[in-house]
Amino acid sequence: MRLTYSIFALALIVVTTGAGGQCTGANVPTDTIGAQAFRRAVPDAFRDGRWGIAVLDRRSGEILATCRATERFAPASTVKIFSAGAVTSVLGPNFRFHASVRAQGRRDGNGLLLGNLILDSGGDPALGGRTLPNGHVAIERVDHSYPRLGGVSTRTSAVAGLDSLARQVARTGIRRVEGSVLLASDANGRTIPVHLNDDDVDVIITTPEHGVVANVVALPFPSHWRLDARVSIDTTLDESAIRATWRGHVLSIRGSVPRASQPVLVLAPVVDVERFARELFRDALRRAAVALAPAAVPARGTGDETVVASLESPPLEELLDVTLKVSSNPWTLHLVEAAAARRHVGPMQLLREIVSEPAQFVLRDVTGEDTGNLVTPLAMARAATALFNGPSGQVFARHLPRLGREGTLAGVLDSNSTMFDRAQGKSGTLLTYDLLNGRLVLLSKGFLGFGTAASGREVVIAAYASGIPLVFVEDVERAGHVMGGLVEALLLSL
Repeated sequence: MRLTYSIFALALIVVTTGAGGQCTGANVPTDTIGAQAFRRAVPDAFRDGRWGIAVLDRRSGEILATCRATERFAPASTVKIFSAGAVTSVLGPNFRFHASVRAQGRRDGNGLLLGNLILDSGGDPALGGRTLPNGHVAIERVDHSYPRLGGVSTRTSAVAGLDSLARQVARTGIRRVEGSVLLASDANGRTIPVHLNDDDVDVIITTPEHGVVANVVALPFPSHWRLDARVSIDTTLDESAIRATWRGHVLSIRGSVPRASQPVLVLAPVVDVERFARELFRDALRRAAVALAPAAVPARGTGDETVVASLESPPLEELLDVTLKVSSNPWTLHLVEAAAARRHVGPMQLLREIVSEPAQFVLRDVTGEDTGNLVTPLAMARAATALFNGPSGQVFARHLPRLGREGTLAGVLDSNSTMFDRAQGKSGTLLTYDLLNGRLVLLSKGFLGFGTAASGREVVIAAYASGIPLVFVEDVERAGHVMGGLVEALLLSL
């Protein structure tokens, strides 16, 4: 499919794609391992840009291969490796979040609570909304937070944790609440965030076999809010054109979609996150047969608080799968914020403590989304080497995606390759749209990880590409295959 103006969020950028220097165009040197691997793995269509490579011996830190290794690139989601390391260093791999509901006030003995129910997420980034019945974390091939890249809704119910808490409240004998449903506050009086479905509503659009009106469902969605959807089916379209806008607590969905066998997913980021969480919990309580006062006025002077429900998350290192394997930006941010709150520092301070040689980095966020982030392949390889060899090393060995096999690295390498499954790492992608020339541009494609070379040597690889014009939507996925091939070529060369 050829790229068109309407697919992507647009930003004006003028791209310079001239050849010159190492690992680009006609001037690629032939006397270095990095350049030889580049020539072997990167097709001509992806050479019209800038590439940087740094490969270190994992044990000694010796530099084994470089190519533009000290030039700056946008790291994209490879930054998440350091975010995961920072969270693990603060909380520990076996840490579990504990959410609770507290009854504030007195009970009359007949199921009436003369007071409030207080929901405390405990910092849990999903409040049970990603936990499978077997207790493990649900992850998808492409996360719902990337709908334009084929993301799908998580197979679990985003309100499953709220339903569990509500049922526990009912089992304590509470049948009616005369006060309100509140969110807990920390010691400084700030509301403790409750994150449900990454603070997004998944708008799922399906097209019936006959007719011209599409079916629209919004999940999760408070029962007292209103979905105003008018989506038509247009068989002349190649792609969907949908707008999601909020007017107070009314979600308006407008646009057209082609008739398709697969659902179309559109994200509607929630504006009033606190109200969203409260209303969804009120709905869960009603499903558990706990009646609520319609006015929802908080009761005052209600006295003691008693825990009436609790919820434990899976262990942290399993929660990190959502960061490392499906690269969820909101999930990563929520985990880092929860860890930072326990240390009483800001999120970037946590990263500064985990990154060796922080002066070599320019970082503006903890997810890699910001295009102002700048790193060098050599600095990333050195910092990752220290992290992989440190206390968190085993966590990364268990949870970083394996080359060609899983997560964002699934399918980037043929299973017949001798290097299949011989490396683990985090990939990253940043895109922009060049308005001047009407084309999509790969701002950054990155890989950061470790592996076992053909010689048996343990290595750390940092590789980045920048400024590559793309022609087709499929070229975004193809860029991942090219990067997988480059990692393979480097492993075979060492």
